[in-house]
Amino acid sequence: MSRADYLSKYLSGPEEKKKKKKSKKGSSATNVAVIVGGVHSMKDEVESQDALLATAQDGENEYLPAKVELPIASKENKGFKRIDNGQISKPMETQTVAKEQPKTVYRDQSGRIIDLDTKRQEMKEKAEKKALEDEQLRDQINTGDLDKLSREEKTQAESEAKRFAYSTTDKQYVDHMKSRRHFEDPMASFETTDNSRQETTTKTGRPVYNEGIHPSNRFNIKAGYFWDGIDRSNGFEDRLLEKRNQQYVQKVTTKASLESYTEYDFE
Repeated sequence: MSRADYLSKYLSGPEEKKKKKKSKKGSSATNVAVIVGGVHSMKDEVESQDALLATAQDGENEYLPAKVELPIASKENKGFKRIDNGQISKPMETQTVAKEQPKTVYRDQSGRIIDLDTKRQEMKEKAEKKALEDEQLRDQINTGDLDKLSREEKTQAESEAKRFAYSTTDKQYVDHMKSRRHFEDPMASFETTDNSRQETTTKTGRPVYNEGIHPSNRFNIKAGYFWDGIDRSNGFEDRLLEKRNQQYVQKVTTKASLESYTEYDFE
């Protein structure tokens, strides 16, 4: 006899025993016994089921699988001994760190790992350097030698500038006027100083014509060094300059006439 049958047999009252004996004689008696003692028998049956559940939960039921809890052997981690100096290094405490999202690894064509921020910065610097070199090359191509020299002279003059006002007795002004060669100077032909030779060449070092007055042109270009002084043009430059002067004079006179009669216009 199992423990559950034993408990169900002896834990119930005497009335339950009689009911079980009557139930063996016939099925009709069982039905009557259940109906008559319905309240009592149901209560006893619930109590017996609770007892069975309690025994099952406690692990006393022999038909249920047994649960055995073994003690976990806890081994103390005392660290490890170093080989070089023999000191015992304590283990680091484990910290629970939340798992981060793994970063995307980018590689170049050769397979090396690259950093996108660093690569973008390098590309930006390379583009800026190339743009600066292109601008310098464009400026060098579009700028002549004379423009470069004039720009350098202007920069040097601005750096050496002391004041705006100067007098005719200023040493710098006097030296500048002495270095110039005047056309009306009768002693200019006898002068052999270095200052007189500078006027025979341009700022770029090319020789210029200095034997007399050369005809003017719209570009204000001086005559060449080997010019013999004979004007072989067809007069186009002279007519062009004369026409431009006439247009300028007409424009100025028209503007002056309109301004002078404005105050008398009462209409």
